[in-house]
Amino acid sequence: MSNNKKIRAVTLIVGLFVLIFFIATNIYIGGLKGGVEKQRLEYASFAALKRDYLSARALYGSRIDGTNGSSSMAALFGSIEKDLGLSAKVKAARPLEGRIEGAVETNGLGVELSGLTLNELVNLLYRIENHGSNPFIRGFNMKESPGGKGLLDIKMEIARVKNTKGGGPRS
Repeated sequence: MSNNKKIRAVTLIVGLFVLIFFIATNIYIGGLKGGVEKQRLEYASFAALKRDYLSARALYGSRIDGTNGSSSMAALFGSIEKDLGLSAKVKAARPLEGRIEGAVETNGLGVELSGLTLNELVNLLYRIENHGSNPFIRGFNMKESPGGKGLLDIKMEIARVKNTKGGGPRS
């Protein structure tokens, strides 16, 4: 083989390696761009969730562990709790996962209270059951507080049922 042919062959091989390198780099960069776009979309959805969480947390403090569309139930319970002066007795208020069955959606709020007197409990139940948006109570559990003295610990779910085809709340 002559020197001229050797130089052409080496140049061709080096050119092919450079071309393969650029193609591989381009594919890698394209994958990174797709990943970045996916992360941007995920970040945008988390930003909306964070905004909802922070607004609920600002309203109810650290007792709410998250939101999932039951913020209206949290607002309902928060207003009743505030009216009755039960803020110090609420251990937790957690939105429950909404359930959709056919055209009916149920959103709820899991509530734990401790150290309630019987009178406070009756007032709380009355306010919940007679609220204008027709919430209902399910999963009610009551036991005597460990300290005794006639105080009660309560666990319950406050829920609302609404028609997903445009109807408002109903019981």
